[in-house]
Amino acid sequence: MHIADVSKGVLGANGIVGQSTGLGLGAALSLQVRGLAHCAVAFFGEGASSTGIAHEAMNMAAIWRLPIVFFCESNRYAELSPYSAHVSVPSITARAAGYGFPGVQVDGEDVFEVYEAVSQAAQRARRGEGPTLIEAKTSRWHGHYEGDPQVYKTADERDNPSRFDPLVRFEREAVGIVDFTAAELEAIRREARARIDDAVQWASSLSEPAPAALLEDVYEG
Repeated sequence: MHIADVSKGVLGANGIVGQSTGLGLGAALSLQVRGLAHCAVAFFGEGASSTGIAHEAMNMAAIWRLPIVFFCESNRYAELSPYSAHVSVPSITARAAGYGFPGVQVDGEDVFEVYEAVSQAAQRARRGEGPTLIEAKTSRWHGHYEGDPQVYKTADERDNPSRFDPLVRFEREAVGIVDFTAAELEAIRREARARIDDAVQWASSLSEPAPAALLEDVYEG
């Protein structure tokens, strides 16, 4: 669940709600201090947007004009609570005005709209103009935990997830925009499945780690 690949700039997730904003802030400060023309992106949900660390990170990023994009995946629920129960404004982007940087709302199920918004925010960050808050409106496909009965959702939300499948929508629109053929899309799907199968087979073939591995990378003060 907490994916990380430092070689590709993916610094990793953690189990503390909202902490991605603080980690992103640190990464952005590091980029600025080292004079690198990159930007950090912090992903979080609308529930995490109300945490203290999120407000502190956005405020500090604005003061120091750090190269960071705050990306809120707003799927209408935080754990088992609807948006209206824990967010006081209709859109998370309204909060950006309080920090003095842009807030942009996009359709989180439109790949091209998300790409364009993030590209513009990243370019702004790299120019030294500071952070941007992007709110991607989307829908929750599954429950908060395995076995979640999702009684907080309407029957239509629970039973018809395919109506807002962003992958299907992307395929349909990509054919018209970048001239993909059905055969090319199917080849991409086959390659993706093959990579997943190979990864599962590789992981399944590994032996159990030695007990001594429990002490690896443990900090001792």
